[in-house]
Amino acid sequence: MRRRNSSMLMKLTIFVLIHILSISISLLIVGYFIFEFSIPVRARFPFIITFFSSIITSTVVIALSGKEFIRPIVALNEAIKEVIFGNYTVKIDEDQQITEIADMAKNFNKMVKELSTVEMLGNNFISNVSHEIKSPLANIEGYSTLLQDENLTQEERNFYTQIIIDSTKQLSNMTNNILKLSKLENQELVFNKTKFKLDEQIREALLILESQWSSKNINLFLELPPTIYYGNEDLLMHVWLNILENAIKFTNDNGNITVELDTSNDITVKIIDDGIGMSKETCNHVFEKFYQGDKTRNVIGNGLGLALAKKIIDLCNGNIEVKSELNKGATFIVKLPILSKNQG
Repeated sequence: MRRRNSSMLMKLTIFVLIHILSISISLLIVGYFIFEFSIPVRARFPFIITFFSSIITSTVVIALSGKEFIRPIVALNEAIKEVIFGNYTVKIDEDQQITEIADMAKNFNKMVKELSTVEMLGNNFISNVSHEIKSPLANIEGYSTLLQDENLTQEERNFYTQIIIDSTKQLSNMTNNILKLSKLENQELVFNKTKFKLDEQIREALLILESQWSSKNINLFLELPPTIYYGNEDLLMHVWLNILENAIKFTNDNGNITVELDTSNDITVKIIDDGIGMSKETCNHVFEKFYQGDKTRNVIGNGLGLALAKKIIDLCNGNIEVKSELNKGATFIVKLPILSKNQG
């Protein structure tokens, strides 16, 4: 089918060349008969009329064929003009007789679809960032204004101050995550790799978050055998901090968090909590930037931490997934490949 369609352009070209050749031969034959046999002037007219009629007819046929060939190119040109003016819904017909033009149409439609997706993501990103910034800024402005009241009790003053501090931290974390994500978006390789103790790094992440899990009296169960990993230590620390902080947020007071490290095949880290869990839809979107579709998980956050964790794990040629049900906790599973030449 492809060979037949691909040859149509060649057939059209051969047809035009044959037409030109036939006209030249016909002209030579008519001229030869007229002058060789000294045909009278009056008798020459039927030959001349027939000759020019055939030329006109064949020329019209070729013109129509050429117009049919050029039509999809004209359509493509018009579609490109639409894209230039920001219309990413335009689409051209992919059902073309000539394979090269059909392929061009398919590639154009794919390109427009990708541009549409990029525009939508960009608009959503700006919209979400604006929304996320408004809330902490409003808190800072509102409670700063309330602090100017001289009649406030010390308890009220401390409460308002803490809200301002928390809102400032929220803004700072979001800004840092946005900057880190932006830096990693177009990165394909992990640099500054070193050998380090992965089990000790996870313990260090838990120590950094101690104030959060201890204030909720969360019980920690650790299975962290000694493990050497070759990679970017700073990037992986972001992964553990974000996943563990997420687990702490959604674990109830006096709850449990288990961290397991297994190196029987690839390196596998499981972070298990018995918190509020999440719906199937949330599991499908939890690693997307700013996703906040599950109203049951209404703890303060900006939806960037897990997106950053996934990006880092992707750069490490690893995999991250979540398994969860509502009110049955959540399990985050991180798998990292072991490269024997880099492991000690």
